[in-house]
Amino acid sequence: MPYLDLGKGRKIFYKVQGKGTPLVFLHGAHGSNNLWNRQFQFFSKFKIIAIDMRGHGASFKPRTGYRLESMVEDVIALIDHLRIKNAVFVGSSMGGVIAQMIGVMHPSRVKALVLVGTLAKAAWMGEAEEVAKKAKLEGYKPGVRIWFTSKSNPKDIEIALREASKTSPFFTTRVILENPNWDIRDQISRIKAPTLIIVGSEDFDTTPLKESEEIHGLIAHSKLHIIPEAGHLVMLERPDEFNHLVADFLTRSVPAD
Repeated sequence: MPYLDLGKGRKIFYKVQGKGTPLVFLHGAHGSNNLWNRQFQFFSKFKIIAIDMRGHGASFKPRTGYRLESMVEDVIALIDHLRIKNAVFVGSSMGGVIAQMIGVMHPSRVKALVLVGTLAKAAWMGEAEEVAKKAKLEGYKPGVRIWFTSKSNPKDIEIALREASKTSPFFTTRVILENPNWDIRDQISRIKAPTLIIVGSEDFDTTPLKESEEIHGLIAHSKLHIIPEAGHLVMLERPDEFNHLVADFLTRSVPAD
């Protein structure tokens, strides 16, 4: 299994396959690269890179060190390691946060962005201490279950719970406490790369539609698509619609290598 060794016992797990335009898939909090499995075959004509972010999946799991800027630099270190000049970044939830930050901090590395059920400010803004305490008491399962709707396939919920169980027990509280007032709404207007924003119409609690609408209003020439009857993980629950939306966007917006 391929790992990027960052030194001092810090290793980032990743998958890579195919050739062509690089697509870098970035999962959200309590996810892993496996949440993108329904994209891998469909996008087989691309060079696919899927990462387990620090604290997740098979990557290293520190007690601290969950500043979002650190996760951005993990991703940049990986594409440097793979000798990728620039890529399309497809990010879900926290992965969409990381994708936006790459767009702001490393614009030359971005061919395009696909932002899936994400936001541009911390959901716990002004309440970090209280939210961290609640998260520690409740554990990860309630938060994962609200990603889905009453009509969701139980097998999809099982997949999400299984991948979430691999997350560091320190991650949930530390990512909140180390990023208490994270907010890039005043920066993302600098993003010039083609941007597609996708959100489920029933993602009511995690990243509601208003968050995607706000991002859409701040990134010029971005496109917003709402997938009806879908929750937070649209790429898992509605892969056919999601994949075709992204493929059409890439065809129109990103010149083939």
